[in-house]
Amino acid sequence: MNKREGKVLIAGGGPSGASLAIRLASAGRDVVLIERDRFPRHKLCGEFISPECFGHFAELGVLESMLSAGGERITETLFFPLSGLTVRIPGRAFGEPALGLSRSAMDAILLDRAKAVGVEVIEGAALASAAVEQGKLRAVDVRTADGTRNIAADVFIDATGRGKALVKAFQRAAGTGNERPARRSNGFVAFKAHLRGANLAAGRCEIHFFPDGYGGINRVEGGAVNHCFLVRSEAVRDVGGGVDNVLERLVFKNESARKALEGSHPEMDWMAVSFEGFGRAELSYGNRLFTVGDAASFIDPFTGSGMLIALESTAVLAEALASADDHSNVYASLYSRRFRRRLFVCSLLRNAAFRTRTATFVSAALGGLPFAAEALARLTRPQASPAR
Repeated sequence: MNKREGKVLIAGGGPSGASLAIRLASAGRDVVLIERDRFPRHKLCGEFISPECFGHFAELGVLESMLSAGGERITETLFFPLSGLTVRIPGRAFGEPALGLSRSAMDAILLDRAKAVGVEVIEGAALASAAVEQGKLRAVDVRTADGTRNIAADVFIDATGRGKALVKAFQRAAGTGNERPARRSNGFVAFKAHLRGANLAAGRCEIHFFPDGYGGINRVEGGAVNHCFLVRSEAVRDVGGGVDNVLERLVFKNESARKALEGSHPEMDWMAVSFEGFGRAELSYGNRLFTVGDAASFIDPFTGSGMLIALESTAVLAEALASADDHSNVYASLYSRRFRRRLFVCSLLRNAAFRTRTATFVSAALGGLPFAAEALARLTRPQASPAR
């Protein structure tokens, strides 16, 4: 690629937006990235980085920075269903330990790298409107502290997550609203905070299942424990009150969760966000607007592969944009080939997790067959890890 192939505008400075910007700029593309927030900042996330991500970090030139940022190396993941049984997935299932690192640290490292390879990064930039001609996105207006700026581009990428701010701006300008939504499950609310005083062994990630939801805990830099959990929306409405009430009346129904978390306290305000469900959404809108990361598909957090798919999807889109063929068709084909099986397996696991009897049966079977548990975990990962 070279700069004569046109400018790329990426909306969203999280892992997918920043990593795609690095890939494209490193290949010679003219890239501008707009981000609503200013970094570093906290983000609602499980903050579990599976070891398959390290190959991508190496490609992006940030591996050493990530490994030296003070995060916790995670050597095993334990699943605790309501039945009281335990399913253990050792680190050997994926070759090496995972990494617990806050989004505040990880995202800042990626964005700094994007700037270093020549990406124009505009922080504190809110999407105001989009300009559409003959059904094609041509430019966007962004509001910053210095005023409104119009940015024209040849290719646009929505990396703003499940909110898909750029797609929505395009649809408003085009007068359309025909996006096929992600598969819905009746809605969820996710919560996240860093805790002190939690009872969690070093090197461990724990996943606790409870009525109408599940959550995970693992350590990040500075010794804090990240607690991220999600609950069906109607269950949150039924219990009422604030997050403390949700913890007491739902999360702590799992005795393992109570043992690990009771008596801990948040060192930050709880974050919360609602969303409609999981699965794949639209990947492109014509041959000029593409989605990536959570804007393209949202995978179940308990698989621990959300960050991996975010990074992988940017490699797939970068490859599609380098193709001489129709970018949207190439992207759809590559994406389906890479992720279809994993998304299907995760949908089956999700359905089992939210059915107490099924979850009890599956956990009992896997608890007695550790190699089967490892094999099932590997089905949520790529067939071959990227070379380091």
